[in-house]
Amino acid sequence: RARRSILLPPALLFCLLPVACGGGGGGGGGPGGVQISALEGALNRLGVRCRVVALGGPTRTAFPAPADTVDLSHLCGDRRARRDAVVHAARSFAADLVHGHLIDHDDSAGLTSQGLPLLMTVHNMRPGWPNGLAQLATAEAHLLVACAQTVEAELRQDQIPVPVRTAWNGIEFQAFERTAA
Repeated sequence: RARRSILLPPALLFCLLPVACGGGGGGGGGPGGVQISALEGALNRLGVRCRVVALGGPTRTAFPAPADTVDLSHLCGDRRARRDAVVHAARSFAADLVHGHLIDHDDSAGLTSQGLPLLMTVHNMRPGWPNGLAQLATAEAHLLVACAQTVEAELRQDQIPVPVRTAWNGIEFQAFERTAA
């Protein structure tokens, strides 16, 4: 009997860690930040399934979270339970990639030690980096994405043994289209 393959669209799990839960550096809008909501919507329109996992509560007024957000803020003080819950969410969602937003070295190492492919965004210059980012080992993240070329240059200068790329943060190209005016 021939086996049938089921092709699922790519799946991405966003993990957000606001400063209120012990994240390192940067701001933290909590679950449903405007950038994550916009990115999730855009990716869904392109056929990429997305799920947001909030690792902590908002530190300021938050935008509405996507309807299927997994809220783990009640596990804020228990890193191992939080990691296990993220691993469970990623596996049950069949995530192809986990996007870590403002997670620190301990969280990244914990997720990758469980076999999850991890992309981490770096939104700030060195003083705003999450704790331990500069000490990442090769297997503790699979890609670092800087929000600007200057941030990418600092990551490369620190010789972190993880591939680094730049994806400009928050540019809506439609706003800059040429018009007949």
